[in-house]
Amino acid sequence: MTTTIRGVGFIGLGDQGGPMAEAIGERGFALHVWARRPAALSAVERVPHTVHGTVAELGASAELVGLCLRDDADIWDVLDGQGLLAAIAPGTITVNHGTGDPSEVLQRGLAGAAGLVGTARVVARARRQAGAREGDAGTRSAGTRGAGTFAGPCAS
Repeated sequence: MTTTIRGVGFIGLGDQGGPMAEAIGERGFALHVWARRPAALSAVERVPHTVHGTVAELGASAELVGLCLRDDADIWDVLDGQGLLAAIAPGTITVNHGTGDPSEVLQRGLAGAAGLVGTARVVARARRQAGAREGDAGTRSAGTRGAGTFAGPCAS
């Protein structure tokens, strides 16, 4: 299956996530954002973007959703508590740029139930072959799911 990414959602517009989201907008993608604090939206004020009132609205508008949140509690609040997982379409790519514990997804049983571990391992293996070390940014959390969900640890 080939997915054309037109809309990119981004949640977590702080010191790290703000510049990431701005770069996405600069590259011409339709940028969709949500922020707990309205002041955080200043991170994307120089690029075209759509602000969504809820996480679920954002999730329904994007083929890829990036998360750059503070910790696992914030990630799970967005995924489950605020309805991101329920709102994203099948095939949506969800990328966690945060610093949470990569084993968290397996501990919750989500990765195994969703069949994500294999996809995540392939991503991690490819990145390691390109010179990244396990634990480097991007080696642990990326993937897709048929019903749309979060990809967790990329252990090989």
